[in-house]
Amino acid sequence: MSTDIDTAAVAASVKGIIEKQLDEVPEGGLKPDTSFESLDLDSFSIVEIIFSLEEEFDISISDDDVHEFSTVGNFTEQFIAHLKKVKSA
Repeated sequence: MSTDIDTAAVAASVKGIIEKQLDEVPEGGLKPDTSFESLDLDSFSIVEIIFSLEEEFDISISDDDVHEFSTVGNFTEQFIAHLKKVKSA
């Protein structure tokens, strides 16, 4: 199985899914250093983001697979690392 993953496309998908959970996208859009705290996302919204990612990429994500994260970039990096691990298995 190929582990070639278009990280830019995955990052764009993650960003789009996060933006769908927001009442209002910050001026200038989401950036890698945008903190989740500044987005006022509650735990239910985070679960919805993870569920949407699972559906879009046809994978399962456990709590252990996405560790603590503070920024959009940090979350995206963790997700891409998990995706690569799953797709190489």
